[in-house]
Amino acid sequence: FGISWQHYYIQSENLKFHRQMALKLVSEKKAFACFCTEEELEAKKELAKKQGKAYRYDGTCEKLADIDVLECE
Repeated sequence: FGISWQHYYIQSENLKFHRQMALKLVSEKKAFACFCTEEELEAKKELAKKQGKAYRYDGTCEKLADIDVLECE
């Protein structure tokens, strides 16, 4: 059992493809841009920990309107 490789890819040489796929996912609402800072996310994680809960992203940036996303960029 094994994989017979035909090609190998260097991810950094495929940035154009990755950007296209990311834009496609965002346009289909299957992904979103997150503008939360590391500090904000860490504070949310600490709060969940203090409450004895597992941390789960609350979707803050997922709920942003398109115009708000453009203003954040």
